[in-house]
Amino acid sequence: MRLIRFATWRRAAAALAPLVLAAMAGCSGGMEALYAEGVRLIWESEITPLTLIYVNVIDPDDPPSGFSRPINLNEGDQREVLEEKYGPHPDEA
Repeated sequence: MRLIRFATWRRAAAALAPLVLAAMAGCSGGMEALYAEGVRLIWESEITPLTLIYVNVIDPDDPPSGFSRPINLNEGDQREVLEEKYGPHPDEA
């Protein structure tokens, strides 16, 4: 898998508003691998506070095959799952 580029990102004016990030990538591992890489890149970033990760994966050649999945870090063990996989988020390190 190779990340081609982060196309855009912006922080909305309100302090608790979402950060919007768009990325373009080429992926030989399929859409699940691209989703996992998107989550990892966001988790390992210095974006703070980080409470919700929402990754959309879209294949421009087959849009209906795409999917969207939110990860709410304030619910259940979601934060712990990501910490086990990728280590602590930089705001906690």
